[in-house]
Formats: sequence, structure tokens, C-alpha cells
Amino acid sequence: MIQNSPQKICKNSRLPSLSQDGRTVLFTGGSAGICYAIAENFALAGANKIIITGRTRPKLDEAIARLAHDHNDRDTKFEGIVCQMSDSSSIDQMFDNLSANGDHVDVLVFNAAFNVEGSLSDHGWEKTWEQFMVNTRALHQLCDRLHKQEQVKGKYYIVNVSTGAIHDSRGPKNLASYSLAKAYGTLLIQRLADEKDASQMVKVVA
Repeated sequence: MIQNSPQKICKNSRLPSLSQDGRTVLFTGGSAGICYAIAENFALAGANKIIITGRTRPKLDEAIARLAHDHNDRDTKFEGIVCQMSDSSSIDQMFDNLSANGDHVDVLVFNAAFNVEGSLSDHGWEKTWEQFMVNTRALHQLCDRLHKQEQVKGKYYIVNVSTGAIHDSRGPKNLASYSLAKAYGTLLIQRLADEKDASQMVKVVA
């Protein structure tokens, strides 16, 4: 079944357990697709602020305008930030700016991914490593920066949008590097969560 609209329970429910009131949510790569739909549901759940990152300003502006229009009956604020997940300095600059602006990230949603079709043999280590830079290394850096925020608001949360390809070792050969890097990224997030004090951090949904 393909789900392409917000679930009714998120749209109509007033259950306290679903409330995101007061929370700031940061999405990596949320200008379209599944992460955009997740952003919509966080808006429906009353998030205070939704921040979406992307590689280019035009797509971000379009997504932010669409979200603001579709949820203009709510107090949720929307912001788009250009950030290159392959560039560690770009990620650091984003978090530095968020801190300077008084934005404390409560929920971090991972969705940005880099996929180059082809087999491992065709790619060689260079193209394979490029995918690890976004699909694994960037996740570690983002988690580090999230954890280093001043922890004044209690527990924070990570939602990792992974892929079914990580569970199929005999999957399409033209997605070999992508599925490998995403598998390592998913394992990385879980290991980091296991290391943290559950009273402070982290609930992970993958």
C-alpha cells in the first residue's frame, strides 16, 4: 500500500502522546518525498518550528512555501537551510548558526542520501567512499553536534529514514554502494544510541 497523505490519527487526534508542542525539528533532505510527508505530520502534531535542509535554495524555498501555505492554521514556523551533507564544514556552520539564533534542535530526522548507481567493482573505492561521506559520516557528525547542544530541554530524539535495501544482501547490484553505506549508517545510529544515557538521549526510530 502506498501512503501519500498524512495519517488520520496525526491529522485529527489530540492525544498528548502525539503532541510535538514546543519542539524544534530538523530534517536533512526534506524538500520532497517521504521526509516532506514526515514534516507535514510534525506540523499537524504542533511542532514549534520545522527546519528543512537541502542542497539548493530554489527547491527549499518552494517546499517551505508549500508547508507554510498548507499549515497556515497553525503556529508552526518553517525555515529552509542550504547545507551540503558531504561537507563537514557546512554541517558545522549550520549548527553554529542555529545556536547563534537560539534554535535548540529537539528532534533530528535523517533522510538526506547520496546514491550513485553501479556495482562496487564499477565504482571503485572513490565513488563508494563518496556515498559513505553522506550516508554514514554525516550522520555521525550530525549526532555529535546534536548531543553537544546545551541540554536544557531534556531528552532529544532521532528518526532515521533508512531503506529496505539494507536488509537484502542479494538486492540490486546497481545499488551496492548505496545499500552498504546506508546499512553502516543505520548501525552507527543504533550504536550511538546504545552508548547514551536513556534518561538524557535518545529514542531512535529507523
